[in-house]
Formats: sequence, C-alpha cells, structure tokens
Amino acid sequence: MVKDVPEATAAVKKVDVAAHKLRPGAPPEAFGAAVQAVGALGRTLADPVRLLRESPAARSRIEAGFQKLVEQIGPRLDGLDEALKLHDLPPLRLQVVAPAHDRLVVWEAWGRAEPRRVTTTDTGAVVQANNCRLEAEEHYRVRRISLDCEPLYRPAVLDAFAAMMADPSRANHEAFRSLVAAGRPEPAAGEVREYGRDLAPTTALIADGADVVAQGDGTRLTSTTCYHVEEAAIALTDLLVDNRELVEAMAAQFAGRSSAAGDPLRIIRGMVAGLGDSDLLTYADELQRGAEVTRNVFDIGVNLAGAVMVGYGNKLSHTSRVDVSWSAGHALKTSIGKSLTGLRQAVAGARPQRDLDAEIPPPGRFER
Repeated sequence: MVKDVPEATAAVKKVDVAAHKLRPGAPPEAFGAAVQAVGALGRTLADPVRLLRESPAARSRIEAGFQKLVEQIGPRLDGLDEALKLHDLPPLRLQVVAPAHDRLVVWEAWGRAEPRRVTTTDTGAVVQANNCRLEAEEHYRVRRISLDCEPLYRPAVLDAFAAMMADPSRANHEAFRSLVAAGRPEPAAGEVREYGRDLAPTTALIADGADVVAQGDGTRLTSTTCYHVEEAAIALTDLLVDNRELVEAMAAQFAGRSSAAGDPLRIIRGMVAGLGDSDLLTYADELQRGAEVTRNVFDIGVNLAGAVMVGYGNKLSHTSRVDVSWSAGHALKTSIGKSLTGLRQAVAGARPQRDLDAEIPPPGRFER
C-alpha cells in the first residue's frame, strides 16, 4: 500500500506541470491536460483512502505522507482554478459528419445570435469532451442488387429511348440525356459532408436517441453503426446517360445485330462493379435520409448525423464499408436479363422516331 504514495506524488506533479503551461495564449490542449491532471489526482487519492479503511494497520505508515500531499495540493488547485477562469477558456468546436449514405443540409437562420445549446437527435455517436479521438464507421450489408428500369417507362423518356435505340447517334443520346436531367429533382441547397463551427465555452449539449454518448476527456472511442440493406436498385437511366458504349451495345442487341461494343449484360455488370460505396448507397431507398444542421436563435439542432463532437482538441475520423452478399451477382444478372427483355418489347411498341422538339408548340400558339 505504500506504493500508492508515489502515485499520488506523481499526480500532484502533473497538476504542477499543467498549471505552469496555462500561460496566456496557451493552446486548447493545455486546458485539456489541466482538467485531466485534476481528474487523475482525484482518482489516485480516492483509491488509497478506500484501502486505508480496509487496512487500519497500514494507516499510520501512510497517513503522514498523505497529510503532506494534501497540504501541497491546495495551493496548486487554487492556482489551477485561477488559470481556468471562464473568460480564458478556448471556444468549443462543434464537428458534425453525415453518414455515408446521406448529406447534411445546413439551414442558417438568425445568424447574429450566439448559440447556447446543441441538440442532437437520432445520431450515431456523440462525444462531449476535450482532447478526444473518435473513429466513426458505418458498415453496410447489401443483400441484393437489381436493375431499375421504371424511369424509362415514362412516356416522353420512353420515346427518346426508343429513338436512341433506333439510331444511337450522339444527337439522340444528347436528347435523351437532356430529358433525363430535366426530370431529376434539384439537389437541396447547402448540402455538405461535414459541418463545423466554434461555440462559446458554456454551450450545453443535449443528446436524444444517440447510439452511444461519451463524456470523458482524453478518451479514444471507436463507434460502428451497422445497416442492413435489402436491395439496391441501380437506375438504368443513370448508366445510359454516362456510357455511350452501353447505348450502342443495347441498340445492336435490340436490332438483332452484333456490335463491337460487346454484350450489354457484361457492360452493365462492369459499371455496377465500378460504383463507389457512396454511389451504390444512393440507390438503397430503404436507408433513412434527411441529415441536417439547423441554427435557430439560441439553438443548433443536429438530426440524423453520423457523428457529433463538442469540445476542444478533438479529432474526428469517419469511414464506411460496404459488403455485398455473395448471391447479389446472380440476382443482378437475372434482373438485367428480365429488364432488357421488357424494354425490348416496350421499344417495339413505342412510337416511331421523330423530332421530339416538334411536340412543343411554338410560343404564342395553342393547340385545342
């Protein structure tokens, strides 16, 4: 038990060192080290007190040593408390990262007011501490991949697609691309992958529905959130827009002739295999989206984020991993075959090729 006295002495020395480093202009790490030193000293002193109660015979040997330590601790803590005055504390840093399958929509309102509180809702990991490191990971398990041809069956798009299959020229391909682009929704303004800003040292944090919440300076945390994705349906329109080789191969197959471009099935499977993790996840409709950061008068709300950190000296790293089931390749092959057969029949029954611009009446004319 005598060995506990040197440990307490070392803890006091750490407080001394931390207090000495808290000079004007000290970096945020110095404040974190000071807070950690005080906490370590408290824990070190608590254990010997408990042990002394269990071992009265050793009390006389250690009591004098601890009494001297207590006399030394007082002035050091007073100096440390003076150095840690509120106006000397560095600003807190808010760090927010979106999950791999989503983006943060940032709404800034009433920007002149200083936020007093951060409220998180349904967030993966939340850390409220200083000098911490958070490694946030999302693990996605995709069971099945299929080909989605539904957008091609809209009347105007099907006409343009049929014209492109009859004549896979660059002009028809460009007309098809323009029509598809016009039908896509506009991306939300202010979408970002990460968000950060400084906060006042007194800013409070309220975490509601988080997977894990960590509070403790100097900790290292690894958080893994798992998502089970039943199906990722790849839109054929997206593949056709960006790949002329696929357009020429499908046109040749629909016309019953061979093509130097090759087999559409092979091209589609190659394009799907080349999709990045985030691109593949955009086709998983079952994943919940809507991550956002909203700044109101005195409050910052964070919803559906992947990870949030509030403090100073923190480091946040974010990674994702997508595992596709071994049977997904066979399911994709079957889906492509059925989809191309259905499209070929639909194209055969579509209107013949014509100038699509002719369908739009000129300005000033109205058809009854």
